[in-house]
Amino acid sequence: MASDGGMSWNTEPVLPSTPWEPRSGSRVGRFTLRERLGSGGQGQAWLAVDPNRSSPGEEGWVVVKFLAPDVRRDENRTAEFRATYMAAQRLHHEAICPLLDLEQDPAVGLFQVMHYQRGQTLRQLLDERVNAGRPISLAEVLKLLEPIARALDHIHNESVVHGDVKPENLIWDAARGQIALIDFGLAVRFSEPRQKLPRQGIAHGTERYCSPELWQGYRPAPSDDRWALAVTAWELCCGQAPFAGTEWALRDNVHDGVLQSPAAITGEVRQVFEQALHVDQDRRPRSCCALFDLLKRALGTAGARHVTVDPVFSEFPRSVEGSRRMQQRFAEAAGLPLQIETAWASLRLIPPGWAVCRDPRPVSERLQRLAAFRPAEQHLQAELPAARYELRQPLYISIAPVTVSEFERFLSETGYEVESDRDGTGGFGYDFALRRFRGPVQEFDWRNVGWPQTGQHPVVNVSWNDAEAFAGACNQFSRVLPNHQLRFRLPTELEWEYACRAGSAADFWFGDEIADLGRYGNVTDGTKRREWPSWPGLDTESGFRFTSPVRHFPANQFGLYDMHGNVRQWCSDVFPGDPGSRYAGQPCRVLRGGAWCNSPVHARCSARALRPVSHRDDHIGIRIVAEVQAVRLPIDSR
Repeated sequence: MASDGGMSWNTEPVLPSTPWEPRSGSRVGRFTLRERLGSGGQGQAWLAVDPNRSSPGEEGWVVVKFLAPDVRRDENRTAEFRATYMAAQRLHHEAICPLLDLEQDPAVGLFQVMHYQRGQTLRQLLDERVNAGRPISLAEVLKLLEPIARALDHIHNESVVHGDVKPENLIWDAARGQIALIDFGLAVRFSEPRQKLPRQGIAHGTERYCSPELWQGYRPAPSDDRWALAVTAWELCCGQAPFAGTEWALRDNVHDGVLQSPAAITGEVRQVFEQALHVDQDRRPRSCCALFDLLKRALGTAGARHVTVDPVFSEFPRSVEGSRRMQQRFAEAAGLPLQIETAWASLRLIPPGWAVCRDPRPVSERLQRLAAFRPAEQHLQAELPAARYELRQPLYISIAPVTVSEFERFLSETGYEVESDRDGTGGFGYDFALRRFRGPVQEFDWRNVGWPQTGQHPVVNVSWNDAEAFAGACNQFSRVLPNHQLRFRLPTELEWEYACRAGSAADFWFGDEIADLGRYGNVTDGTKRREWPSWPGLDTESGFRFTSPVRHFPANQFGLYDMHGNVRQWCSDVFPGDPGSRYAGQPCRVLRGGAWCNSPVHARCSARALRPVSHRDDHIGIRIVAEVQAVRLPIDSR
C-alpha cells in the first residue's frame, strides 16, 4: 500500500469486470455500510461505521462517497478527484463539513470519507415546511444560507469549486443552529482561462442548478457555485426552481432567461435574482457574499435610507475636484463620515458608482509606449482586459498602507505571530555590509529590513496570510459605526483599482505622463539608479533609496496615499499561476500598486503581479477595506 497522511491507496488497483454494488451491511475496507444517503450520476453516498473512530458510547459514524464505475475507471477523472481532495481537505470553515480520509479499495476504487453531519438537509426542511403550509421566508433563507455564502467565497479563494451546491448538500442542525456544506465529491480545482471539456453535454453538477456555462460544456468555475446558490435561495423561498422544464427544455429556459413568476419573489428582490441568474456572467455579482448583500438591501433594513448615487467620472481629466466633490456629496446623502479611525488604521470613504478599469490599449501599443522602461510582455499580457466596473456599495479603504507602528500595535493587542516567525525562515532585506539584497533569512522580517525605518514607514515582509489576519482582527477590535455594520477584509483588485483611479481612465490617477510619476509616487528613479544603474526608472530624484514614510507624496482625488509605488499591496483575489512560472502549483494572490524598487511600468493603475500566500518581501505591504453593509442603495446606480 502507498500512503500519504490519512490517505491510502493501492498503487495499481485491479477493478473487477463486474461493478460492485454497495448494500447495507457490506464491508469496504474497515468501513461497514449501514444506509444509503443519496445517489447520482457521479456516485453514491453511504452512512457507515468506522471502527477507528468508535469509542464507548460513540458508534463512529462517517459518510463514504463512492464514485460511479465509469468515473473511477477514467484515469484522468480519478487523478483530478485525488488532486481536488488534497486541496479540499485543507479547507477549514465553520460551514464546511470536514473531509477525513481518501481511501482506495480494489472493488470500488477511490472513495472519500467525510464527517457525519447530524441534522436534516434543506431539501427535507423545504418539503416539511411546504407540507405544513409554512413557506420559508426570504429573511429565513438569508439567515440560513449566509454562512454557506461565506464558505463558498472561502473555498473559491483557495482555487476550489464545490460543483454541486443544492439543498440536498446543505445540512441544517436546528439543535445547534448550524448549517454545513457537505459532499465535495464533485469538487474541482479551477484555472483560467476557462476551457470546454472535450465531451458533449453538461460538464458538471445537477441539471437544475447548472449555469449557462456548464450547459455549454465549460469546465467548472466559482461563478457556477454562485449560480447554484442563487437557484437554491430562490427554490427555498418559493418551493420551486427559477427555471421550468427538464433536460433541454430547462437548458433553453436558462439560456433565454425565462424565470418563473412566483408571488414570493417580486420587486427589488426579483431584480437581484434576475441579476444573479443573468445569462451574461459579467452582469452577475462577483461573490456569494455580494449576492447576499444585494438581497439584504432589497429585502429592506429598518431605518435604512435610500440614496441616489451619481456615477464616478470615468474619463480623465473631467475636473481635478470632480471625484472629490462626488465623494463629499455621497457622504452627506448617506450620513456617513468621510473618514473613520479603527484600532490600527485610518480609512477613507469610497462612494459607489462606475468607472472604466484596466488599460484598453493593445499590448503592442503598451510595449511601444513603455519601451524606455523595458517592460516584460508577459506582465502586460497578464493584466485584465479593459471593462466597465461597477462598485455597488460604499467602501472604506485604508488612507495609506499599514505602517510599522500600526502593525506593531496589532501584534501587541492580538498576540498574533507573523508567518516569518512561525516558520523561522524570515524575510528579505538589504545587507549594507555586502551591498546586496538577501533573503529569505532570519535576520530580516517586518521589524528589520536593513535600512532605517520609523513608525510611519509602511510595514513590509508580511505575507498574504499575515495581511488576511490583520484585516480579520479589525472585525473584533474596531468599533462599529452607529447604525452601520462594517466588515473588514482585503480589497479585491478591482476595488483597489477603482479607488486608485478615483475617476481616471489614464495610466495613473494624475494622468498618462510617466515623467510626472516622480512627483506622485516612490518608484525606481535617479536616487536608486545611482546605486543600481541597471534598474529601469525615472530620471527624477525622490531622495529615497528604499521605502518612504507613508503620506509623503500627494493623495489622489479620494484622499488616498501611496497608490503608485512605495509598497505593493495584497488583494483578496486568487491569481492562477502560469504553469511555466516559478510559482506553478502554488496558491497565489494578486498584488497591486507597484513599489519603491519597481519600474514605473508596475506602478500603473492596471498593473498586477502575483505571489504565493506565504511569500513575504521587503516591498510588499497591506491595505484593507471595510464594507458598509447597512446603507440602502438602488439596485442599479447608473
